[in-house]
Amino acid sequence: MAELPDYLEEEQLLLAVRTHFPGEASDTDAWTQECSLEGPFSWLESFADRTTEAIFAKDSARVAAHTQFFAHQYLHGSEVIRNFIDVYYAEPLMWNANQEQKCWAWDHIAAPVRSLYEGMWGSPHC
Repeated sequence: MAELPDYLEEEQLLLAVRTHFPGEASDTDAWTQECSLEGPFSWLESFADRTTEAIFAKDSARVAAHTQFFAHQYLHGSEVIRNFIDVYYAEPLMWNANQEQKCWAWDHIAAPVRSLYEGMWGSPHC
């Protein structure tokens, strides 16, 4: 049986992210290049910042779109994809958000992503 190239599943997910969210993907590319970050793990963690930026802007539609997309990918993905989303998207989500911003965002975040976030950080105390 042939071995799959390193990070093939992760790269396929990032291709889907780029297709669904081309503007945010471009912003993420710019950020990762500016910071000299490489690889799918840094890229997805940086994309989580685009969702956090939507939270700061109180853009509920964008928060919902991002988190629903990742919830779907998580629920239908392999163990590799589920771990990738858990560690590199859900955990850094809202990293530098204050309590008020987290409380505002909570109802707009898809339930599976909320569960992953809660597993690491607990739910915000609203």
